[in-house]
Amino acid sequence: MNNKLTRPIVFFDLETTGISLTNDRIVEIAMTKIHPNGDKNSYNTRVNPTINIPQVVSEIHGITNEDVSDQDTFNYIAPEVFQFIDGCDLCGYNIIRFDVPLLLEEFLRAGILWEYKKHAIIDVFKLYAVIEPRTLSGTYKRFTGNPLVNAHSAIADTDATIEIFEKQIELYADLLPESISDYTQIKYPDEQKTLDLAGKFAVNETDVVFNFGKYRGKSVKEVYTTDANYFMWMIDKGDFSSETKSYARKIHTKLSTQILHK
Repeated sequence: MNNKLTRPIVFFDLETTGISLTNDRIVEIAMTKIHPNGDKNSYNTRVNPTINIPQVVSEIHGITNEDVSDQDTFNYIAPEVFQFIDGCDLCGYNIIRFDVPLLLEEFLRAGILWEYKKHAIIDVFKLYAVIEPRTLSGTYKRFTGNPLVNAHSAIADTDATIEIFEKQIELYADLLPESISDYTQIKYPDEQKTLDLAGKFAVNETDVVFNFGKYRGKSVKEVYTTDANYFMWMIDKGDFSSETKSYARKIHTKLSTQILHK
């Protein structure tokens, strides 16, 4: 890795009280910094979240309320965390949708302005999809070891899909539902290009659209003309990250100004 590094890179992961970006808190943070010369140093600590850790969550990561009751709060360690990652690139697994926006919320509560866009953020989860594309040809070769002959022929593609699906059932029998009808309950990752880290606003070729809720896929301009109060709900009452609320506020202000000057 060292010959690819132009500045230090920090690999990190968070354990939390839950999955809400606005309501939940960090209970453990682990960071390992790798320098261009190969040196490594780490910063790992548990954190008193100041709120309850639900038992169902403790059963997942093994950290209980008692484990963190005498630990420092994030407000106390925030300057150390900020200093550790300052001037570094960041890397982790699925951090763009969860760890980075939650860390941003914690910094804001601690009164620290964290400009995360100054870091190059590498998400190993997304990188995997680039290295091993989810095209039919790429997936077929990954599961069978053979190139797909006559790709984009309807018959060849259908036969390849059957082979892939049978191989998936064979390899992941313990992870997949027993009944095919239950496969519809599997939740798939959202691959849309999004405006905010939480992925509530998506960007298509012509416009910004909602990427959640009753207006999913609809243009923000279209929604504003019929339900401007939806933006105010997001800003004032919705359980959204500070960044998402900031984008909602900016969009609302921009659209209201455009309408005023028509």
